[in-house]
This record gives sequence, structure tokens and C-alpha cells, in this order.
Amino acid sequence: ADLMPTDLSNAQIAVLGLHAAERAHVRAPTETWSRIEGAWLAAIVRGGGWGYLQRTDIEPTGGMTAGGIAALAMVREVLEDRSPKRDAAVRAGFRILDRLGPMGEWRTDPDDRWRRGHITSQYFFYWLYSLERAGALWDRAKIGGQDWFAAGSKYLLATQRPDGGWGPADDHKGKLMCYTPDAERAACTAFAVLFLA
Repeated sequence: ADLMPTDLSNAQIAVLGLHAAERAHVRAPTETWSRIEGAWLAAIVRGGGWGYLQRTDIEPTGGMTAGGIAALAMVREVLEDRSPKRDAAVRAGFRILDRLGPMGEWRTDPDDRWRRGHITSQYFFYWLYSLERAGALWDRAKIGGQDWFAAGSKYLLATQRPDGGWGPADDHKGKLMCYTPDAERAACTAFAVLFLA
């Protein structure tokens, strides 16, 4: 489990990069993928799923649970094997996502600081992209009984900004991960485009 940094969202991006390299025939050692799997399995929190920190005493979040499910799908693809522990972790993670549904971890009220912030924050768009990776890599058309791609696409198309991007307005008063609305919009737009791609 020494492979992963404290912030599992950064680890997920690293695994996505390694997976893209694998698809381009730039191979990492099998041991690397085994260590990735071990680290993600060691980070499972109470009741299944994953949180942002590599600790087991925290609550799972939708975005990181989707990220963990996606990471294990990439491990499965590269190692070309079946693992009962991996399968059990993925089933538990999808149970959490099924309870949440495609839009379930979020609130649209700008004064509601519930869970991960406002629906225009980078966290929300990270959640959508993680959900897309989990659904696509495990070939799941529905999450929470809903077509996750249709639900996410409908939201994204309805909220696209006049400049073509996504994210908070210049006068946004809620929490911003990137500190300024302009920087936040760049991250939000990147995750939105990745979801829709």
C-alpha cells in the first residue's frame, strides 16, 4: 500500500495515465499493477467504497468510490485475471453508487455545503467523470436504476456556459477548489468534456 499518496483522487489520475500508456503499448511492470490493486483494496472504508484520503475510518464519497471502481477495472484489464477480493470491492462500490444514483451526491442550493460543495464546483465535475469511468469500464449502462450517461449529459447540456465551458459564475460565493472562478471553470470544463467524450 506504499504506492499511493494520501489523496486518492490524485492516485486515480495516475492510474488513468498508466492505463492510457498501456493502451499505447507502453507497459508498466505487472508488479506495478498488482501494487496498485493492493493499495486500492487496502484503502476501502467502512461499508465499502473509498474516501478521498487513504484512511479506512472515513465515510465513502461517490466520486472516490467511482474512482476506486474505475481503478480496479483498469487493473483487471491489464492483469487479465479475476480476483475475488477485487470483485467483492467492486460489488460493494456499485451498491454505494446505486444508492446515490447519477446525481445523488449533490445539491443545487448554493447555500448548501453538504458533502462536497456546490453543483458548479470542480468536485461535482470530478464526480461525473469518475462515474463515467466506472460505468464505462465495467460496462454498466445504469447506476441507481438510471442511465448515468443520459442523466449526466442532460445536466451538462443544460448548464453549459455561453462561452462553451462549465463551472461557477464570476461572482460565485461557494467553495472553490482552484481558488478563482476562472481557474475552477478550466477544471470543470475539462471534466465535463471527458464525461461527454
